Amino acid sequence: MVRFSKLPFRHVVRSWGADLVFTPMIMANSFTASAKARDVEFTTNPYDRPLVVQFAARSDKEFGDAAELVVGAADGVDLNCGCPQKWAMQEGVGAALLKRPELVRAMVRQAAERSRLPVSVKIRIAADIRETVELVRVAEQVGAAWVTVHGRTADARPSDPVDFDKVRIVKEAARIPVVANGGVHRP
Repeated sequence: MVRFSKLPFRHVVRSWGADLVFTPMIMANSFTASAKARDVEFTTNPYDRPLVVQFAARSDKEFGDAAELVVGAADGVDLNCGCPQKWAMQEGVGAALLKRPELVRAMVRQAAERSRLPVSVKIRIAADIRETVELVRVAEQVGAAWVTVHGRTADARPSDPVDFDKVRIVKEAARIPVVANGGVHRP
């Protein structure tokens, strides 16, 4: 679904009853550095609410800066810790953050404090589910509003089955809402 959730697509899914929609993953560093990048990557209008803007970031400052820029145009921000693409891992964003819980803690804290918007975190499960539970607890401690858990590991193939049993373990351990993600296919 990369790049599918641009404004026209968000309008279509809203017409089918979606209550909350997300932007595509936006690179926080280019978003904060360039008005042109903001104009290209982030389009919205008064009918596009409630809206969560998803960012990929390498530092707490990047994520906080990006979150501040969408205040008034969005209803929340999401930190992508789930993108498994090779380029994202090399850049230190997306699923690369799964192994850096203290950085995730700082990122969530800074975005929440600076923007006053709800902050969510998109993650993937780890091979050792205890690592995933710990990451969710870290996010909870600094005020994450919810987490979205993709039920595959970062090295899993898209055709691999989603492990909903591990998502359930995360949900049972969490004090904040958990949204299950992955495996969207018609039966």
